[in-house]
Amino acid sequence: QLHTDDLSKTYLAVVRGGAGLAEHGWLVLKIGRSQDFYMKRQVTLTGKTSVTEYETLAANPAAALVQVQLHTGRTHQIRVHFASIGHPLAGDDLYGGRRDRIGRQALHCAKQTFRVPEYTEVPDGICIRTPVSAGTGRTVTVESPLPQDMADLLS
Repeated sequence: QLHTDDLSKTYLAVVRGGAGLAEHGWLVLKIGRSQDFYMKRQVTLTGKTSVTEYETLAANPAAALVQVQLHTGRTHQIRVHFASIGHPLAGDDLYGGRRDRIGRQALHCAKQTFRVPEYTEVPDGICIRTPVSAGTGRTVTVESPLPQDMADLLS
């Protein structure tokens, strides 16, 4: 389901500096490996195209809460994209964020929608139809509220 429209995720992130972020924006940049550190990624001319859509939900001069929808799935995509426009995630010290107010990356998967298998009772048990393909199964949505440590960054 990762490679179809049957799975979607919506993220919430708190980024540094609320001024200058559009109410709604698209980040379309190429991401590749950093030369500095094997785990780090960066915006490059030769990387893979990466598309991030965001909406600013709340902002003050110090921080902004953004809702993020990924249209591609690159390693560290949200972190790299926001750092590249001067708004690193709070707590993300690998990409320019600071840990003085939160001890982790201020990134949260707030909503996931995916398909689950259909179960059919048969005489000797249950038949499970897998893999789940388009048009089969049922859609499930799981939501999780903004964690308090992230909400505290906006006050």
